[in-house]
Amino acid sequence: MPISSIADLIRTHGTERGGQPALTADGRTVTFAQLDARSNQVAQALAGEGVGAGDRVAYLDANAAQYYELLFGGAKLGAVNVAVSWRLAPAEIAAIITDAQARVLVVGAAFATTVEAVEAELPGVKKVIVVDGSARHQDYDEWVAAAPALDPGVCAKPDDVRIQLYTSGTTGLPKGVMLTEHNLLSLLRMGGETLELGPDTVNLVAMPLFHISGSGYSLSGFHAGCHTVLLREAHPGAILRAVAEHGVTNLFAVPAVLRTMLGVPGIAELDLSSLRTIAYGASPISLDVLVRAIETFRCDFVQVYGLSETAGTVTMLTPEDHRRALEVAGTGAGGTVGAGGT
Repeated sequence: MPISSIADLIRTHGTERGGQPALTADGRTVTFAQLDARSNQVAQALAGEGVGAGDRVAYLDANAAQYYELLFGGAKLGAVNVAVSWRLAPAEIAAIITDAQARVLVVGAAFATTVEAVEAELPGVKKVIVVDGSARHQDYDEWVAAAPALDPGVCAKPDDVRIQLYTSGTTGLPKGVMLTEHNLLSLLRMGGETLELGPDTVNLVAMPLFHISGSGYSLSGFHAGCHTVLLREAHPGAILRAVAEHGVTNLFAVPAVLRTMLGVPGIAELDLSSLRTIAYGASPISLDVLVRAIETFRCDFVQVYGLSETAGTVTMLTPEDHRRALEVAGTGAGGTVGAGGT
């Protein structure tokens, strides 16, 4: 079955690779078939709230499985996913949700009080659902469980907007970047090919899903049929432990996280031999950090440059580029290498 939309991504893998692990998050692993069925339920639950093609569904939480359930479930209805940065102040969160004109908001329990503080400023939101529930709002799992696991069967067009990311790459309030099916699928295919992602890949995702470095990178893995290991936040120690525990082959990290990973106590005792490729970007990296990372992790490194507006990576330095550059520079050179995007 060809993958011609974000919804087809989970439909296809759910049918052709249904028994294979799709996502490990918060200590629980689900298969592609289970995630496909769960997203069908989410699609029906959203439809029950009046959500249809073009409507925005907002998500406010750290990285969690619910993000993908909402993304794929919304895609099966033609809805648009809006992941909101939980690092923002309540007024900034309210401004984004209002600008997006979100009809439904799913929020993690840790941020329920934040939403309640600005709820009066969200007149367009018709339904708030809280993961693990709250005194005022319906529990997410109960909301999903009440819906049948039936795919609405909506077929997307290439120009349909599927994800709306907010970026502060310009002055003033964050702007919404509308990424279409064509935008995303073009980059997902390229990402999978250039990073050599495939069904045998265990892909660790720790960057925030409200940023293209998290959502875009992880969807490249899903498109390729990877097993995705999701961490709620990019804690260096947790990343290293996850690599050792799950046999992670690929990951993306910003240079600051890579630098901190190198200083984690006990790193030498961890089995990190499964690593094949580490991609990095979003800011410059010092040559010292890069050299130490290559010597420590003993895998290929790929530097990527991209933007939210381009749906992710548009150019990169390959492992061979790194080898040539380090041979020329020598391991004792200073300075920085490259830069990232927004």
